[in-house]
Amino acid sequence: MANLLLIGFTETNANVIQIFIEMTFKDIYVDTIIRHLNDSPLSLPVLTEEHHKNDVFIIDFEGAGLDLSDKNIAKNLEIYTRGKPILFVSRQNSVVPVSLVEYEWLTVPYNRQQMTERVKKVLSNVTVQPLKPNTYEPNIQKPPVATQKPPKEEPVIDVNTTANISPVKANNDDIKAIFDVLIRAFPEINEQQFFHFIKRLQSVNDFNSVTINNYQMYLNPIDKSIITASLERISDNFMVGAGVRNENIVFVQMDASSFRQKTASQLAAGAKQYTLAQVVWFIGLEMMQVNRNAFGQSHHLKFEARYMPNFAGIKFTPNYLTPLIASCLGRARSLVDFGTLFPQLTNAQVNQILILLAMSNNINKDILVQSANATTASTVANKVDTTNNTGIQKAQKTGFLKRLLSRLGV
Repeated sequence: MANLLLIGFTETNANVIQIFIEMTFKDIYVDTIIRHLNDSPLSLPVLTEEHHKNDVFIIDFEGAGLDLSDKNIAKNLEIYTRGKPILFVSRQNSVVPVSLVEYEWLTVPYNRQQMTERVKKVLSNVTVQPLKPNTYEPNIQKPPVATQKPPKEEPVIDVNTTANISPVKANNDDIKAIFDVLIRAFPEINEQQFFHFIKRLQSVNDFNSVTINNYQMYLNPIDKSIITASLERISDNFMVGAGVRNENIVFVQMDASSFRQKTASQLAAGAKQYTLAQVVWFIGLEMMQVNRNAFGQSHHLKFEARYMPNFAGIKFTPNYLTPLIASCLGRARSLVDFGTLFPQLTNAQVNQILILLAMSNNINKDILVQSANATTASTVANKVDTTNNTGIQKAQKTGFLKRLLSRLGV
């Protein structure tokens, strides 16, 4: 039995990680020291002797108030954990200082396989090891070793680099297949302008300036990123009664040079850069607040999430959001499965999260489509059976079936 302590995570994130680790690995016990959202300033909590008995520490680097530029960080951590193995979960892509390369690192956002790989790696330094899970082991490299002071954190996407690359054609067939399944399962979604807006953003293959009721955003199709200073205003426009219609949304194609110049000036003026998935969740979760009973259908679709989304900066995040997504990371789940795992949730609550997962292109498309096709085939089969049953009932009334069964000795 190995003991693992989570430090610096919010209650929601800690619950998700705990569920994931205990479901994936055998003979492991997970304990937590929760970071409350009103904690200020952020810092490493004091450990009791009971805490020090843990074999491994998983620490939210930013949530614990750690700083890569701190010259004493390695020494302090060595004392803090008494030399125990550490896995850091970080939102930074900065180069790791030499003094911390002995520890394992995982950068947000991450997927199920990456988390599994890192946990297995850190547990390899523990005397008592759990059984290995039956999962694929990707070759994940550690962050490069720094020979000088780490650079300041930069935006996730480098506009000056990506804007010089010719746009890569998106797999529009996959996008269309996903959105078509959603329309068939949830017909009312076809009436939502937000749904069609995101579908178009996911399908665009060129640099674009997009105007929504006079608010501007810039789309980079290569890495599916959005630059805008008005995301909250744009979100407001998609709320009930905001009156967003086709004519209020204008896409204008841009060449790489114009895109680079325009977005650079926007960023310098205070605009922010988001992934397209973040935009889906930012607007979609807010819309859920005013449509809480929408999409309450039952269905047989299966959803498998490809990675854990980044919800940083999003205001409306229900407490079941992250656990629900974690439960289907790398594992296909049906509505029945979710109902078993989260009996307190309604179909509408589950379906709304699944719809946003699909719209953000964070699902296994093949599994979704196959489950949709299987449902269609089952429906057709049921119709055939109904026809046959009608014939049998008629035969029973005429006595023909009874006589036939009698001759067969049944």
